Amino acid sequence: MRSVLFLVGLALGFLGGVGTIIYLQQRNKDTGEMSILFAPKNYYETPAVVTVSGTLTGEGVGNPNNTYSIACFQDRKECWMTSVEASGLHIGRMDSPYAYDIRKWSPYEVIAGDDGTFGCFKTTITIDRQSQQVLWVEEPVNQTQVMCAKSENKIRKYTIENSPGWKKIFGKKT
Repeated sequence: MRSVLFLVGLALGFLGGVGTIIYLQQRNKDTGEMSILFAPKNYYETPAVVTVSGTLTGEGVGNPNNTYSIACFQDRKECWMTSVEASGLHIGRMDSPYAYDIRKWSPYEVIAGDDGTFGCFKTTITIDRQSQQVLWVEEPVNQTQVMCAKSENKIRKYTIENSPGWKKIFGKKT
């Protein structure tokens, strides 16, 4: 009798364990890259300051679950950018602010960037103040330098949008 109860208990325990594993796999199906929910895109401006924050999106972006913040200061003639990326449940370290020189400031747009002196690409960030849209363009430079021998030789274009997790939960129109 004891051996029968032991076998029944063992079978029920096994089935309970299998059921728990299946349940946890289904529950965690949507975790991973989008399990960290970054805030939606935000735009703010005054006559002398323009700020945009949100997710850098586009083909070839390193990690699709990220958040970037760009603050442009007319009097300083530079934009400061910082970012954070998430992978699964891990959030990376916040980058130190990086400064881009402002090339143009008007009531309609702010254009900032770097010339790529120390890398394999140059960056141009255009903020359209009317539509509140951002275009981030990286163009190959220094392609004859040894350090750039294995760099990708194509223009990459990105925009700042709502985070993927935000779009998934609240829809694309928010």
